[in-house]
Amino acid sequence: MPISYKNKVIGVVGVTGDPSKIIEHAKLIQYTVELLVWREYSTNKIIFKQMMVSDFIAGVLDGKEINPGLYQELVEMNIDIENLKYCTFVKTSNVSIDKFRVLDDLRKLYPNSIAANVEDNIVIFSSKPLEFESHFTKKDGYQFFIGCRVSNWRNLDKSFKVAKALSMYTHTDLICRYKEHKLTISIILNYLDNPHVYNEDLKKYIKLVEKPTLYQTYEAYIKYNGSIKDICDNLFIHRNTIIYRIQKIEEITKCNLHSFVDSFRLYSLHTIYQILTKEEIDALTETIEHE
Repeated sequence: MPISYKNKVIGVVGVTGDPSKIIEHAKLIQYTVELLVWREYSTNKIIFKQMMVSDFIAGVLDGKEINPGLYQELVEMNIDIENLKYCTFVKTSNVSIDKFRVLDDLRKLYPNSIAANVEDNIVIFSSKPLEFESHFTKKDGYQFFIGCRVSNWRNLDKSFKVAKALSMYTHTDLICRYKEHKLTISIILNYLDNPHVYNEDLKKYIKLVEKPTLYQTYEAYIKYNGSIKDICDNLFIHRNTIIYRIQKIEEITKCNLHSFVDSFRLYSLHTIYQILTKEEIDALTETIEHE
């Protein structure tokens, strides 16, 4: 009995016995084998597509050149790559959430977008900002952060960095006036467009990060809006110690925290540092060591 897939004979199954007596049995075996073949091809096709999508998204975020063969494979899968303009970063508050199940849900809900797990995070590329409120609630344990619009898919790493920065700065604490989403986006976008402008200042900021007690103090300074009393109360440190540490922070960063311009500049460096990759930090640290 011939085994067919997409109207092509790909094999045969042999059944012994009197043809007149076993024909119905042979047909049943034929149909069963064809069904199994179809299911196997379909499963492999889905897995292959997911692998291609994951490679594509990871490559774009790493700034790598996309292999023309990979690009063509995705096009043949009816993925409209040229219209991908937004990146969404998905954050989960529940560690027990099955990310593969989440990916399946997202693919069904947004068939014109592509999604993948990248370094244990869920990332979505889409042609327009996606609406999540009607499908997900806070109790589901998901948070969605949409990055800026970019001109083409080759710049989606920029959209990703904005989305990731937003995920870090989303909060309900009204004490800190600095953690404003639009301000964060402006800082990140300006850095992504002009990274070289910040390099020298970032070297100073990295020197601050390398001193844990001073870095902890500066983070508290941001959180409590420069209130020495609140910093003392929350870090359980004497006022004079806090004042001394702030002086050391100013010495290292060359920023006067009593100056609005310097204070904003240092906060900008703090914001930018959160989205730097390990490779970028290592490169800056290496140049510090050679100076």
